[in-house]
Amino acid sequence: MNVQIGGFFFLGACLHRAPVPTGGTSDNSAFLTHNLEQGLEAKDPELRLQAWKGSFALAKDEKRAALFQRALDDSERLIREQAVGLVWTQGDLTLLQKAQRHDGLTDGERCLLALDVFSLNEERSIGLWPIISKSTLEDQYVCALAASRIIDLNTPWLNLLEVGDYPLSLPFIDSVVSFGTSKELALFETELEWAEEGIRASLWASWVLVEPSRLSLLSDMMKEFSEEECLEMVDLSWRYPEAIGTIKLLNYLQKQSGFCGDLAAVALLSQGEKTLLGIEKRLEEGSRDEVVALVFALKKYPFSSSKQQRKMRTEVEELLSYDQEPLILMASLDTLASLGDKGSQKKLLTLLESKLDPQILIAIEKSHNQIEIRKGRE
Repeated sequence: MNVQIGGFFFLGACLHRAPVPTGGTSDNSAFLTHNLEQGLEAKDPELRLQAWKGSFALAKDEKRAALFQRALDDSERLIREQAVGLVWTQGDLTLLQKAQRHDGLTDGERCLLALDVFSLNEERSIGLWPIISKSTLEDQYVCALAASRIIDLNTPWLNLLEVGDYPLSLPFIDSVVSFGTSKELALFETELEWAEEGIRASLWASWVLVEPSRLSLLSDMMKEFSEEECLEMVDLSWRYPEAIGTIKLLNYLQKQSGFCGDLAAVALLSQGEKTLLGIEKRLEEGSRDEVVALVFALKKYPFSSSKQQRKMRTEVEELLSYDQEPLILMASLDTLASLGDKGSQKKLLTLLESKLDPQILIAIEKSHNQIEIRKGRE
């Protein structure tokens, strides 16, 4: 399944490889699981994915392994990729090695697994992934990259980069930013002039994230970009807060007009590069998309004191309402999973009694449970 580039990362935050708390307190009765269990059986892939993530965060030992197997058995590639990505962020080499022997994975999934395993212990997993794929264009790129990184077979990867027929998908862009080198990505330069509008902004952003010196070349191209393309670059920068070019790219993008510049500034806020001055008014009066972005930014903001964090937690809690705009409500639930306390849990339990969409009910349980996990670790 190819995931088209476009839309805001923070509105669909499922695609980012971000750690989810695992393990719980000894009192399992403190966790909410009714909607999570129902969601695991849902026909909607997004509901299944979010329910799986919430359930996996609570699981230990055999149940954890069983849930991972369940995700690998899912017919949706996105769910399989997200499960593998989550296990990789947690450094669980045992589960990743078991996944390598799972039937039904695509070439690209096997090659990405090989890269993940190699990144953890430099195991080459020869025979468990195709060195050269003849499957989809996306799979060909991922496997060529794996061959380059794992066994130093560089020719297929460099040839594909030179041809310039790049797949329009997030997994490809993820691979470029995570594993590409500045020298290799220099091959983009001759092809970017001819790249389709649907992917050129993402290619430029990924190049600058890996090699910030290329920002000067991007500046010459920005006048040709639409605001949507500008937003895609902010989107990718938000996805990779630790990339060496992230801050430099966001500082440049915040100077652009319209919502793109505003969103880049919010992304900088999430990195602690901006202050919280005036955020209360913006949360109250801002547009839906601005409020969503601000709430997500607070999730990662490096607060200077517990008092400051409590104040912002209260601001987010005030957005919890059964008749709230769904995207704002979902963002608030996601952020409270990281900032919430016992008082937040009480508000979540009250909200759970409302008649809400299954996606929101699942998000409420996930948020409540992740607060409970954090309480058990404090």
